[in-house]
Amino acid sequence: MRIIFIVLDFIAFIAATFLGSFIRTGQYDCFYAVTNLTVLTPSFFLSIFLLWIFSFYEFDFIHKKLFKYQNIILIFILNSFLSAGLIYFTSTLFKTTTPKTNLFIILALYFLFVYLSRRIYIALKLKLKKINMVFLGSSHTVDTIIEEISKYSNYNIFINSETVDSKITKIILKNFKKISFVVVSNELLSSKHKWQQDFLLKGLVVKSEMDFFEDLFSRVPKIAFDNSLWLLNYISNRNTGRSIKRAADILISLILLPFCFTAGLIIYFAVLVCDRQNPIFVQIRVGVNGKIIVLYKFRTMIIGTENSTKLGKILRRFRLDELPQLFNILKGDASFVGPRPIWSKEYKYLNKYIHNHKLRNIVRPGITGWAQLNYAAPNFSKFIRQPNEENEANFLRASEKRLAYDLWYIKNQSISLDMEIIFKTIKRMFISDKKITKAEKDS
Repeated sequence: MRIIFIVLDFIAFIAATFLGSFIRTGQYDCFYAVTNLTVLTPSFFLSIFLLWIFSFYEFDFIHKKLFKYQNIILIFILNSFLSAGLIYFTSTLFKTTTPKTNLFIILALYFLFVYLSRRIYIALKLKLKKINMVFLGSSHTVDTIIEEISKYSNYNIFINSETVDSKITKIILKNFKKISFVVVSNELLSSKHKWQQDFLLKGLVVKSEMDFFEDLFSRVPKIAFDNSLWLLNYISNRNTGRSIKRAADILISLILLPFCFTAGLIIYFAVLVCDRQNPIFVQIRVGVNGKIIVLYKFRTMIIGTENSTKLGKILRRFRLDELPQLFNILKGDASFVGPRPIWSKEYKYLNKYIHNHKLRNIVRPGITGWAQLNYAAPNFSKFIRQPNEENEANFLRASEKRLAYDLWYIKNQSISLDMEIIFKTIKRMFISDKKITKAEKDS
């Protein structure tokens, strides 16, 4: 589906270029339009990149409403300024009339198509395609899945049965063409029944509760923490590609170093002048295999308080306080992508109460990570200040959810996933943390 939309977007971009050229000149000039298309082709690829970052090519589980249409305005502004800068340096090679004016007209027409195409696609998919679900067996994971999909009108719970008898089997086999997924609890999957092979022979898509949960939420269910077979299959051997990832970390760090050093120098003196505090803040955290590491950040909080400095809110808003951690990557203490490192005290505490919590440190910690993108980190310092039973329960529940995202990343880590996380981290620079907190409450 992504490829289809990329092709459609490219056709729409060509059409927008010809239409925009006509609007600009008031006459049809094929050569003029083709010349504009040649100049503006890099802008299309920039559009694809930005649309990908902002999830406009995410078509899996469309019910999640991943498209935030107001982001199209932001993409339009970013693309316009970046493309205008590019045209400024390249337009002398082509004989075009006010190419930047053409750019704004063409991009406005193009992003109008992007907006309408996604709106129409989602409306049709939600209206026309009913996803009939069958749930067999009972568990907390199954209940969580049912609770989530019940929020969306395009999902229909065709059968929800705690057991599988001959009557249930006959109904499923009779209506197999109508059924999209059969989700089965681990308990039922572990038992020997003829219905399992009958379902597969009919071509039914049968998924375990754990697999479907991961597809739906992009995190692992809580039962995965205690499942030895799952841990051995997906978590125990994570050395594949580790040397390649380390080489990529070093290479990218060296490329970014001159730019980050210049920006860091400006921030260093700005904090020194405006906030009159030591600009560098040192944090003791836990790294790969439980090793203690020292992280460096620009100071954003007033010493001894929970209040932000004058520049603190801006630095944290755009993640500029993380720039010194480039040296942590070069040292080998961290990676660009991985589970965020936590305090040693918090690490020891959680290891006591959350089974297999140590496994989040089987890989190098990252400056950004999957859990960080999807879930606001639990506040350990707040819990320490008010250590009552309710706060402890909330903190442990939030820590388990963070671990669920971290283990999902460890299970699925790849270069493409790391790239996706980095691109979406760039997107997160334009989103308030409060929106992430609200989103997690809704999930």
